[in-house]
Amino acid sequence: MTRTQLILLFVAGLLLVGLLTLAFMATVGASLALPVAYLAWLAGLVFRSVPQWLWWVWFLLMAFVIAAKSFSTRDRGALQPPPNEIVSQGPVRAWTRRVYLATKGSYFRWRLAHDLAELCLSLQAYHDRRGLARYNRREYIEELAAPPQVLAYFRAGLASQPMENPTVFARLTRWWRSNASDLPVDLDPQIAVSYLEDQLENRDDR
Repeated sequence: MTRTQLILLFVAGLLLVGLLTLAFMATVGASLALPVAYLAWLAGLVFRSVPQWLWWVWFLLMAFVIAAKSFSTRDRGALQPPPNEIVSQGPVRAWTRRVYLATKGSYFRWRLAHDLAELCLSLQAYHDRRGLARYNRREYIEELAAPPQVLAYFRAGLASQPMENPTVFARLTRWWRSNASDLPVDLDPQIAVSYLEDQLENRDDR
């Protein structure tokens, strides 16, 4: 066979394949079009046979269910705090957080001194077998046989809360005192904790 005959034979084969493909697609389309048309006609018939008010009731019920689910999911999300804000903490973690926050500012140092002073007074009141609520804390703290710096630390913790927005004069006074000498609340809290540990050990020995 010549080259021309081969080309003609190849073109004829492509045309034959194309015609067969078109015939197959037409057959498949006809076989699918009839069921689809029947289903559409049947759906329209069902839709027209149901009263219109019943469709409105169904749509309203679906809208109510979707809205109720949306609000319930939103409420659960609002009531549940994020994982990093869960309040459930053990005492060790709570005290560790207080010590960490004490490095962030004077208010947190005062807060830590206040909590340690309250803890010390509670232990002292338990040892003395008398109610802490009946006594003035500033007077009761003076009965402790604590080192002067620890006693000053507890006094500062029981004093009034430092102002959040101090005046210019108060800021200058605080700046001068912090440069002249360390403030009582600037004491290393480990010293106060060591005093509390010594008190507990001495009472256990008794």
